[in-house]
Order: sequence, then C-alpha cells, then structure tokens
Amino acid sequence: MKIVYISGPIKGVDDYRKIFFRVEEHLTDQGFEVVNPVTIPHDHEETYEAYMKEDLKALLECDVIYMMWGWKESVGAQFEHKTAQMCGIKIMYGGN
Repeated sequence: MKIVYISGPIKGVDDYRKIFFRVEEHLTDQGFEVVNPVTIPHDHEETYEAYMKEDLKALLECDVIYMMWGWKESVGAQFEHKTAQMCGIKIMYGGN
C-alpha cells in the first residue's frame, strides 16, 4: 500500500481541519495509507519551525505527496512540494 502525505494551506484557512480530514477520507477510499499533518503528534514548543520539522520528517517516509488546492499560496506547502521533488517522492495534484 502506498503512503501519501497531504499538503496544503493551513494558516489563515477557516475549517482547515475539516478540509484535511475530507481529503484524508477521499485518499483512504482510493486505497492509500494517509499521513495527515493535522493529526501528527507534535511534542514540542509549538512554533511554526517545529511543526515544519515534524511534518517534513513524516513526508520523507511517504511514497506520494498530495497537493491540495491552494498549495501555491502556502509557504510550507511550497517547501513540502520542493522537498518531494528533490527526494523523488511522487506528486499528485488535486482539490479539497
């Protein structure tokens, strides 16, 4: 089973958790094991940088990254996209 990481905007997005969970359900229905950054346990000082470090660790364990609508407006998602490109992680583009 392929493992897919969900990437998309979080900061400034109303109901981002609901959107990420809807995408997770969609990808699970397609047969993927899903890594949803909203559900990654974060045991740190809760800074943006600390979240990104944990999320990137999770991404690097995945086979695929799923880029949600609006990812180009998110600095973090852009960085995740570039990381996937540089590390040979397959990229899927979709909505939310």
